[in-house]
Amino acid sequence: MHSADGLFASPSYLAQEGEPAHPRELRQFRFVGTEEPETITLCRPHAIGDFPTAQRTRLATHDETKADVLASRGIGALPLALVVDELDAGQLVRVLPEWDVIDPETMAKELAALPESLRMFSL
Repeated sequence: MHSADGLFASPSYLAQEGEPAHPRELRQFRFVGTEEPETITLCRPHAIGDFPTAQRTRLATHDETKADVLASRGIGALPLALVVDELDAGQLVRVLPEWDVIDPETMAKELAALPESLRMFSL
């Protein structure tokens, strides 16, 4: 099981606002995205956590989120496949690259689908 979602921002947004060094600092940054939770669930090897976020502009689609992130309106959680070209062109930067964004509901469904012998080794 793996996540292909991450946090992304434009270089100009990060130059203006700074860059979080740890997920605990996310509450200091503006978020744009398709969800409106007060927390975001992030994981990395051997760690998972829910971290508070700050202001959030709710958008209907990932494409709208991508457009707002490219326009330096905040940090957005997006599928990596949707932003590969922009990362390669230097238009976007991965924020907290060692952390992946996960959806707890999706993770629970994926874990439930695993054979019981494998579930005991999952997050």
